[in-house]
Amino acid sequence: MNLSSVTCPICGAKISGSNDKYHFTCRFCSFKKAPALGTKQNTENYLEKSLKDIGQILALKDIPEIYVDGAQEEDLRQIKNVHQVKLIPCAGNIQKIDGIWSPMTLPFQDDLPGFFKEKFRQLNPGGILYLSTPVARVFQRNLPLTGQINFFTSKNIMFLLEQHGFKMAWRKNRFAQTLKIIARRN
Repeated sequence: MNLSSVTCPICGAKISGSNDKYHFTCRFCSFKKAPALGTKQNTENYLEKSLKDIGQILALKDIPEIYVDGAQEEDLRQIKNVHQVKLIPCAGNIQKIDGIWSPMTLPFQDDLPGFFKEKFRQLNPGGILYLSTPVARVFQRNLPLTGQINFFTSKNIMFLLEQHGFKMAWRKNRFAQTLKIIARRN
């Protein structure tokens, strides 16, 4: 039996002995991809929880509107927004904007490099990208989210950001199970 190799989307390492690009663990960077259990959860729960951090974006850059990744117009209407910023659903054809809010979307992305390339294309130079994602910790075990296919360490996220032209501007809960980062496009 001749097994092909899979390339890790984080570090680029060849993972031999696996011919399934949807089920592997990279022994170099500890990134894990696994088949989804169930369907993706409703993003409204994540939006409400992460909206507390919107003040951090506004402290870094005064912007009138933020595009929210993975949200529908009805989701955004139901959320109490105390900040003086307009929240707009993020459509695929937007470009030259100053802020993207992307809570809990990375665990469900099939094409991670494509996701970051798209966000880089959509943002103006100096634009802000907010990300939140569950991360593996040495002494903590996270239960997978329903529909989650990507499992990260915090180093994986930092590497992806730098690899695709972003610099970290703010990070919250360094040792928590959910990593929250605001990155600035170069």
